Amino acid sequence: MPIMGGRECFYELKMRKPLISIIMLTGYHSDHQVNRLLKDGLFGIYKKPLLFEDLIEILTEHVDE
Repeated sequence: MPIMGGRECFYELKMRKPLISIIMLTGYHSDHQVNRLLKDGLFGIYKKPLLFEDLIEILTEHVDE
């Protein structure tokens, strides 16, 4: 992303709307970063590339939670 990375975007969104549910799609992440984001309220994280069908399944699973 041109202005900020995914991690910075996550924290900015959580600061503005603490109860927001965020699912992150990423091409890169370390276990330490993922664990920290999950601890800080990230709803889920998935690796790119992601098929459209997989995205629909992920979103359907998380809508009811």
